[in-house]
Amino acid sequence: MPVKKLFSPIGCILSILFSAIILTVGFLKLNFLLLPFFAVKLTVCVLNLLLIVGVASFIPTLIKKLGVPAFTAFTIVTAIYTVMQFTGLMIFFLSESIESYVIYQLIGVFLYLFLALPICSLGIRSTKNN
Repeated sequence: MPVKKLFSPIGCILSILFSAIILTVGFLKLNFLLLPFFAVKLTVCVLNLLLIVGVASFIPTLIKKLGVPAFTAFTIVTAIYTVMQFTGLMIFFLSESIESYVIYQLIGVFLYLFLALPICSLGIRSTKNN
């Protein structure tokens, strides 16, 4: 069955709801505003949540461009990166050392791109051949 939609409203709504829950817990329960280097930690968190919203919102387009196997692998890599990013946020929650947090996040982004880009390129190449 061919995919005709480009946008998934259910995925968008669910991912925005997830993002709202994460940010609400962060601001109300964990007092993000009192964290050392609040802006850096919030920026990394928001970028990750935007990644989740983007992937969840454009599921039909990604499946059409990548194919189901590559999309599944890409989604798994994105989920692992998200867990790693939020785990790092909790590990470095009260850390005064911004250097270790930034290095942890940069290594995470490198590993994410190291895994996601070949998956996407192979998926696009395999759907072009079909």
